[in-house]
Order: sequence, then structure tokens, then C-alpha cells
Amino acid sequence: MSDLSDFVAPEATVPRGPASEAGPVAANRDFDPTAGGDADPLNAEDLRAIIFGLKRRLGVMILIVAACGILAAIRSSRLTTIYASSARLRLAKEAPDPTRAKYVMSWDGVQPQYLSTQIHVLQSHSLATEVVKSNPKIAQELELDLGPGATPEALGRLFRAGIKVTAVEGTYLVDVSYHSPRGERCARYANALAAAYKSQLESLWGQKTRTAEIKIGEQADLLFKKLGKSEEALRTFLNDPSQAPMLAAHEQLLILRIKVNDGALARIQGDRIRLTSELEAIQRAIDAGHPLESSVPLVDQKVFYDLRTHLANAALSLNLLREKYGEEWHEVKAARGRHEQLRLLLRAEVETIRARIKSQRDAKISEEQGLLQRSRLLREESRALAQRQRLFESLQAEVLANRSFYDEFAKRLNELTHYSRVNVTNARVVDQASGFYPVSPNHPRNVMLGVLFGVALALVVALLLERLSDQLRTVKDAVTVLDLPVLAVVPEQRNISDLDLLAVRDTRSVYAESFRRARVQLNAVGAYPDEGCGVLMCASGVPREGKTLSSINLAIASAQAGRRTILVDADMRSPRVHRVFGMERRPGLAEALAERRTDVSSLWTSTSIENLVVLSAGGGRDNPGELLARDDRFARLIAHLRTQFDRVILDSPPIAAVSDGTLMAPHADAVLLVVSAKTSSRGAALRARADLGRVGREPIGLLFNQQSQDEASYYYYYSRYGYGGGPEDQED
Repeated sequence: MSDLSDFVAPEATVPRGPASEAGPVAANRDFDPTAGGDADPLNAEDLRAIIFGLKRRLGVMILIVAACGILAAIRSSRLTTIYASSARLRLAKEAPDPTRAKYVMSWDGVQPQYLSTQIHVLQSHSLATEVVKSNPKIAQELELDLGPGATPEALGRLFRAGIKVTAVEGTYLVDVSYHSPRGERCARYANALAAAYKSQLESLWGQKTRTAEIKIGEQADLLFKKLGKSEEALRTFLNDPSQAPMLAAHEQLLILRIKVNDGALARIQGDRIRLTSELEAIQRAIDAGHPLESSVPLVDQKVFYDLRTHLANAALSLNLLREKYGEEWHEVKAARGRHEQLRLLLRAEVETIRARIKSQRDAKISEEQGLLQRSRLLREESRALAQRQRLFESLQAEVLANRSFYDEFAKRLNELTHYSRVNVTNARVVDQASGFYPVSPNHPRNVMLGVLFGVALALVVALLLERLSDQLRTVKDAVTVLDLPVLAVVPEQRNISDLDLLAVRDTRSVYAESFRRARVQLNAVGAYPDEGCGVLMCASGVPREGKTLSSINLAIASAQAGRRTILVDADMRSPRVHRVFGMERRPGLAEALAERRTDVSSLWTSTSIENLVVLSAGGGRDNPGELLARDDRFARLIAHLRTQFDRVILDSPPIAAVSDGTLMAPHADAVLLVVSAKTSSRGAALRARADLGRVGREPIGLLFNQQSQDEASYYYYYSRYGYGGGPEDQED
């Protein structure tokens, strides 16, 4: 729930000063009902307003609900009693096709779609018409109800109006009921409908049998022609020598040839791979500069081994001679020549070995190509043989299948005459309808529906009355309509006889605190001048809005704050202040104005409340407005009171009722408009504000009076916090 402080003018947000300009204008800016972003269309405050609005209209709502319930009971008692009787059927799965009946051992299962379909069939117009046509007695009874000359279709529609079929949940059972105002007909009509439905299913089985005979005969003719064609194709294949199937021995021989060729191919490929690896090993040793003796293919050659040995010995001898004789000795040169010759012979031998290995590899590649070609030819021959074999087997299988199908359909056609004589139905009557029982009207249900309708209607009427109401029920209504800040909210006090002086008797109450809050808020919005006396006029639109009560308690709050305060009862037409304080009505304001007196010290009366005196209204006048309108006597009186007191509180007459208040308003520093949650209307409040605005005294704010405590828990904050009991707060 939104805090009601959203509707109350915040303290110390407006500069203190004269009330004519800055006060109300600045205060109004602080209130924005839509502030805070996108508001919920139905916030907690609106919901509470709806709930309490319904509470206020509770009496009307109870009356509407009671009236609707009574009317529903009367209407239900006048309705014609309808009776019913039910027959129970057990449904199985739909009867199988006669051509497949011998393969169906049982068809007890029921699909939901089938069950729903049969329920619609039981309620169909065609079945109802068939019942009427097959039962002359039923037709005569319905004709008496409908009138002479009715057609079977019209009688069928009348009969169908009483049919009701319901499935028994979790079973294969359905209840076929007939409803009628004449109870003696219900059982007969329900049994007749069940019998007609069962007969229709049996007739449907005969139609299926005849249809099956035609279909099976057509299929048998087609299969016979198809069998002849397949046999002719097989004979043509067997008579063609080029298409004749191969012998089994030929097939085995072909498989053997493929295996031999694959084995030879594997060996040749192994030799080719080995020779290629040897060549690559020799080439890698040469390219990498490694000793050739590390190459496996060369190590295995004896000539290469011998040359390598001689070359190693020659190199050893050359090195020894070099160390002994130097490079220029003739024996060293001869040894060098022998070493070079052996090295050349070794290289030549390497090339010879490489050439021989390459030649062997090329030969193996040629052999491999030949074997691969032969393998392809053998496999093509094998595929051709397999294709011819499959064709033969396919023709043979087609002939056998066509002959089997033809024999089966011929046998079915021969057996179908036996099934046509079988009485197969998928419905069985479990219980015949007997007796009858009332089914409508359901009086408790009708009354309950009437009550529910009454509740809905009561809600609509109550909300409509609240919407059309001209009263200012809530703080939000007052702020929205008048566009003025709420300076204080006075809660309603129930069962208290002397309410005016409750703030004096119980200073710790929420009621007293609301006026102390009003005192602070008036200072905050600049209701009084910074220096000198401040004059506040409490006004209202119409009587009984709590204007006098507010004036008295604001005067008490001001006096308790240490301000010398005078309360002037300016409502000379219907004064009440003197009765609250137990004093004489006259002499008072009326005598002071009539005698042009400014010094009224002899006319006011002191009260038991410190700093508070009261100037009563004085003697009654036929038209007090004349006293106020004559010259400036009221202005001079107020000016004199300003010199005597700190605060002057004026209790004015209702603004919308008489003109007295608008004559007094220009002489006040601020006007506080009092509205009541119980009695204030939008029109009167708007008129009061407009009248005050025309005389230059726009209200400084609102005092919202008689707000129900259960509609605004905000008012309990003071008592909940445990405040009170100490000295009164002093104003700055």
C-alpha cells in the first residue's frame, strides 16, 4: 500500500511567506499522482479504495444477492419437471471386414475416437427418424404432442430432442437416456433407441459382406491375369540360351580362378613394394651422404662387399704413406691412384646394382597390371552371372507369390458365403431401461446460480454507484479533484460524544496528533507571515464537513505551542463554538461589527486552555453578510486583533452556501479548506475553491476530515511508535 504521505504536503519544502502566491503554488508542485515512473493501472491504493467502496455498499449488495436468490428459487419452482430413464450398452471395436474375419480372434477393444463417433451416431437425426418409423406407437404419441400432419423428419427431430448419451468413464459402456416431461415414455423410448442402434449395426455387417464379395471377385480376376503374365516371362527366360542360368560347377570354377588370380596379384605387389623400398633406401643413403654400407640392398651383394674391403685397405695404406713420405712421394701418388680407381669401381658397382633392382621392379609392375586387368574381367563375369541368377530367382519368386495370392483369394471367395450368414454385431444391451426418475430442475443448483449471478450483479452495481458517487471518499479523490495539497488527515472517532475537545482530554491520541501535524504543515507551506500575527480562516463547501471542529482544534494546537491565540466564531448564522466551550453566545462578533468596535477585549472569553481566548458569534442576524459588506469595519477589527494576538483563527460559514466566507477571506493570511470523507461532494468543494479564488484567496491546502481509520493505516503510525506524553512540540 502506498504511504498516504504521498498526498500530504512535505514539510520545509516551500519557503515561508505570504500565502497569496508562493505557498499554495509551490505546495501543489510537490504532489504528482503519477510520479515515480510508469504506475500500475490498479495499484494497492486503488484496490483498497475498491474494497472499502464495496464495504460501504454492503447493504445494497446483500439486498441484490438475496433478491436474485429468491427470484431463482421462484423461477426454479415453476419449471416443468423432466424425467429420464436409461438403457446401458456395451460397445466393442467396430465389426471387422468379412475378408479378414477368420484372422480376428477378438475385437473387444474400443478406441476413444470410435466411442465418440458411436455416441454421435446414437444422437443423430437419422437414427431418431428410423426409431419413429419402426415404432408406430411412438410416432402416434409424438404426433399428439406436435400436432396432426407432422412429417417423420419432424417427429424424428422431436424424438431426438430428448436423447442424451453419456460414456461411463474407464469402461466400454454407454448410457442411452431419454428425457421427457412424461415419465411413462422414457423407458420405452430409451429401449427403442438402443434396439434401433443394434439393428443398424447388424444391417451394416450385411452391407459389408456384400461389398466384400464384389471386391474379392475383382481382386481374384486381377491376380489370375498377373499370374499368367509372370509364368509366361519365366518360360521365355528358360527358353533363351543366352539367358539360361550357369551351372553350379561353372560358378565354383569362376570363384577358384578369382582366388588364384588374387593370390598371384598379392605376391607380385609384395615384390614390387620390396624392390621400390630398396631403391628408395639406396637413394636416401646417397642423398644424405651416408656410407653406402648402411644400405641393406648393397650389403647383401658380394662384389660390393669385396670392393668396399679393398677400398678400405687402400685408404689405410694411403694414409700410412702420407704420414711417412708426404704427398709428393711417388709411392704415395701410386697409392692415391689405386684408391681413386677402387672408389670409381665401387660407384659403378652401386649403379649396376640400382639398375638391376629397377629393372626387376619394372617387371613386377608390368605383371601387376596384367593381373589387375584379369581380376577386373573375372569380377565383371561374376557380376553378370549373379545378375542372371537374380533375374531367374525373381521370376521364379513372382510366379510362386502370384500363385499363392490367387489361391488365397479363391479360397476366401469360396468361404465368404459362410461368413455372410454369421450375425456379427459390436453392441450389446447390458441393462434394459425400466422406470423413470426426475432429472430437472435442479433446485439447489438453480438457486446457487441465482446467488452467483446476484453476487456478480451486486459487484457491478456497487462499483457503478461508487464510480458515479459525487462524494470525496478518499484523500486521493480530494487531491485529484481539487488539485490542492493535503496538510493533515483527521481520522474518524467513533462513539465519542464530546469530540471537539478530545485533543485536550487525550493529547496522546492520533486525533490530537493530526491537528499538531496540521499546525506544522501550515508553517511549512507559508500560511502565516514571518513577522507578526497570522490570520487563518477555516472554510468548507457545505455544512457538517467538520469546519468548526477543525477551527477549534487548530486553535488549541496553536495555543499549546505557546502562541497567544483567539478563536473567532465568524459563523453568525449557525454558531457552535460557544456551546463547545460552555459560554454565552452574546455579546460577540455581531455586536462588535454592529457597534463598529475594534477593541473587543470585553467581548472575548478566556478558556481553561492556556493562551486561548474565544470571541463568540454574538446575537443572531437576519443577514450577517450586510455587516461584513459595510465599509471596512471587519478589516479594522482583524487589524486590531493582529496587534493583540499571535494567531487569529476564523471559523467561517460554508462558502458554497452563503457569501459570508468570501467576504472574510481577503482579510485572512491563508484559507484552509476542510473536506469530509463522509459529507463532502465534488461540486460543493470545487465551487468553494472557485469562489475563494475569485476573491484572491486560493486555499493554502486541504484538511481531510472524518477519514475512516480502517481505510488508512497511515494514521496509526503515531500510536504505533509510542509517541506522546511528553511536552508539546514548540514551533520555530
